Amino acid sequence: TAIGVQLMTMFGSQWLASAGSTALTLDYTAQSVVSHAGNTDWSGQFDGMAIGDAATSRLVVAGISAVRTSGGTHIVSACTIGGETASLVVRQATTSNDVCELWAATVASGTTADVDITFSATCNHAGVGLWRLTNAATTATETASDSGGIPYAANLEIPTDGVGIGYFLNVQEASDGGSDGNRTTWTNLTKDFDVDFTGAAAGSATSHSGASSDTAGDLLRTATPPADRAYYALVLAAFGPA
Repeated sequence: TAIGVQLMTMFGSQWLASAGSTALTLDYTAQSVVSHAGNTDWSGQFDGMAIGDAATSRLVVAGISAVRTSGGTHIVSACTIGGETASLVVRQATTSNDVCELWAATVASGTTADVDITFSATCNHAGVGLWRLTNAATTATETASDSGGIPYAANLEIPTDGVGIGYFLNVQEASDGGSDGNRTTWTNLTKDFDVDFTGAAAGSATSHSGASSDTAGDLLRTATPPADRAYYALVLAAFGPA
């Protein structure tokens, strides 16, 4: 008994906490930007993206953005992640109908995944950012969005033991300022990535950025670009424990 108590003191409590833990976890895993001009079907453009360690409760949340080629509505009409059908979490078009959305799918196996996207209308450039959640509810507790102007902002309540994710599309001219990879400033979310789109039109500094937090509370979450001259959109989502 004494040996058993000693072993439990040395090893058991930590092991039991780890083995039996059902706490929600959040990790940013990958981002990618691609030029694929004038297409609606982007299957094969975002293959082999990292999604972290496999887990039966793994929910992969994808931020998806794209620059439209013409007027009219542009949205993600279908998305699969690792072969699993993803569901729309929240969407917000820019004032010129560029795409900014969050999608999510439960992907239990593998450490990488192909993200296959179909847009409702042709797009020139697109970006994807991925987060891995475990032990999270598959439906967001709250979503929010904004495309109205600086600061791009909305209140989002992150529940107790939950997490929040923000994703921002910045369709911007190079003359508007901001250094490469540092065009978006976040408040009340911690930046995970901030990347210029590959192959964007000459003189353009279009970028996408993602941020997240595991601090509970109802706060104004903001994404601020260096200038407010072109087209932007912000989407936010909070997830609670399963």
